[in-house]
Amino acid sequence: MKKIISVFIACFMILNSFIFVYAETNTDDETIGSTYGGLFPERVPSAQEQFQDFLHSKPSSKDVADVQNKINGIHEPVPSARYGAWIYLPNTFTVIDQGKDYYCAASCVKSTMNYIKGSSESLSATYVNLQGTGQIQPGVCLARIAPYLNQEQNATRYVTRDYKVSYENMRIQLTAAINQYQTPAIIVIKAMDGEWGYYNTAGHALSVIGAYSDQYAFYLGDPLYKIAGCPSKYAKGAGIIYNGISYESGTGYVY
Repeated sequence: MKKIISVFIACFMILNSFIFVYAETNTDDETIGSTYGGLFPERVPSAQEQFQDFLHSKPSSKDVADVQNKINGIHEPVPSARYGAWIYLPNTFTVIDQGKDYYCAASCVKSTMNYIKGSSESLSATYVNLQGTGQIQPGVCLARIAPYLNQEQNATRYVTRDYKVSYENMRIQLTAAINQYQTPAIIVIKAMDGEWGYYNTAGHALSVIGAYSDQYAFYLGDPLYKIAGCPSKYAKGAGIIYNGISYESGTGYVY
């Protein structure tokens, strides 16, 4: 009887070890390393709810018009003089190393605050404030990014688009973030099976810091660069980005 129990325990330990390894490594593509991150989904308020919440802050008439345009998808076209070229944020954007697996959203928010205001909270404080006091659960929470940014700065009013957004609207809105509002956007993606190229991720935030004039490619800032060994800034096609931001509930972007 003891021998049978010993064999059972040994089999259980082997099986458990296999499950752990499979969760961390992509066995289908040897060029892709570990799977990073995760999602912490919360309901994203509707466009109308976001607008009503915005009105409580007693905004200026210009800010009201800007938010209405964002919610209704009304944006300035890319100037013809910029056709066939990259459009970047007007000032240097510094990508902050996230340091820990689940600190990607905090890193993107901190980098954005540094870009807009020139200062920000510490990375750990940003992470705690994004996750919510007393609810420190690992994973990216898309619904909490825009409220934090709107509380901490007034250069632009961020709105959130969830995973149901159309491909065309995503292209137009991410381009508008750079071309019209001249502030970084933040995307939250899920990308498996090697599609992202550098790694797999169960949930990851990146900054959008440039757009090609035809809206079919975007320049990104990736806070995972030290952990994953990828570049800190690189371009990705709009189709690949859309697959990531429309993957499932919890993915999307703010701009």
